Amino acid sequence: MTTTSDVPLICFPSAEKSFTRAFLEFARKYGARLALIDPETKERLAFFHLDNILDQVRYHLHQRGIEKGTVVATHCGNSIDFILMCMAAIDLGAIIVPMNPASTLFEIEKYLIVCAVEYIVIEPEYEPKIKELLERPASKKISIVPLEKLRGLQENEPVPPKIETDLHGDETAFIFFSSGTTGPPKAIRHSHRTLLAPLCQVMSTTLSPSKYPIPSLLGGNRVHGVLPYFHAGGLITVFCMLVEGVTVVINRKWNQYGFLRILQEYKVVSLFRPCSLLHFILICLPIYIFDGLFAYLLVSFMFPRDSLANDHSF
Repeated sequence: MTTTSDVPLICFPSAEKSFTRAFLEFARKYGARLALIDPETKERLAFFHLDNILDQVRYHLHQRGIEKGTVVATHCGNSIDFILMCMAAIDLGAIIVPMNPASTLFEIEKYLIVCAVEYIVIEPEYEPKIKELLERPASKKISIVPLEKLRGLQENEPVPPKIETDLHGDETAFIFFSSGTTGPPKAIRHSHRTLLAPLCQVMSTTLSPSKYPIPSLLGGNRVHGVLPYFHAGGLITVFCMLVEGVTVVINRKWNQYGFLRILQEYKVVSLFRPCSLLHFILICLPIYIFDGLFAYLLVSFMFPRDSLANDHSF
């Protein structure tokens, strides 16, 4: 059976081929509105800060030798720095290979070899693990890039020039091994064009009139979730939220009490999480008050109807 939609798919309003530049061109209109909040570091970043900070990150990556075609793996948790590093690196034309921090040394080594990785971006907590790996003959030529050193400028360091790279939409931006596909992890490539495609879909449902409108977020809403940024679905969902002008509250390692505290403290109104957490949230609803909280399922699944009978938040 085939179906049609009355929602016309709009083109992304930019002639830019770089995902990052096209994204920024649209996101600039949100100005002083908050883009990102990190509950762990307490950092709050507005949309108008993104341009300057990305210039700094691009500059530091370029100074380390990362340029168009360079393959860069990452071994990091979720953070604002991770999102900014990814956007800056792919704008240089580099190819990012996000890896699950829980991967074994055997798995990591396999990914590094398959993708011909030249650099690996890490956080301090993973440094011993990665240094042990890089002592192996197959990985000795790979250079470590500390994530925490890519932002900001040293004293008397000049403002970095804007580095422009000639990019084409079909050039690879990411290689995901955690991509939502079935079976064992496999290398799934995303080009700049395929990264923009879901943003176009989100904007189409938001901006285009429809007989049956799809629920969408309002600018300034705060969203949170259980989204691993090394996963294609997690990172692309974050980009889709930002392009709508909402505020993404960063999620880190799972902690059920911390999760509930963040929902209340940061007045989260929209929640993205896998179906496995629905039962947990339903149990907590009588105990915790979540005013105006809406939850969006990342996958469809079977759930007993009577479990939802008395709940109106989903």
